[in-house]
Amino acid sequence: YDSEYQYLFYLVKKCSTDGMMSPEIPGYIMPNVIRRVLELFLAFKVPGSEGLGDKINRPLVQGAGLGEARLHALNRLTQVESHSDSLDDFIGFSSMTMEETHQAAQALLKLVELLDNDHYTRMCELAR
Repeated sequence: YDSEYQYLFYLVKKCSTDGMMSPEIPGYIMPNVIRRVLELFLAFKVPGSEGLGDKINRPLVQGAGLGEARLHALNRLTQVESHSDSLDDFIGFSSMTMEETHQAAQALLKLVELLDNDHYTRMCELAR
């Protein structure tokens, strides 16, 4: 891959299609991988200095057609799963289930597709 973004997009795509049971999916870090792809994508689609949660709440993202439940899953990921509040967060298991992570990966890809279909199509071609 030519960039970190391309590689991380590949991991999100793999997670969205194969689930968390694929040996290629680094399960422990997938919430951070999903967050990073979302951050990088929205840095271009919704430029500005506001945080990721604020960008998710922007009309462009809210009106994309993803659905409230799927946006909530992504927001939960950005607010809860990829930030550590204590040492226990580093040594324990994530409270986000494998299925929730799988669904968040699917929601992220759908959001990218809805907001920028050309980008989504090209990234999927690179992520084979």
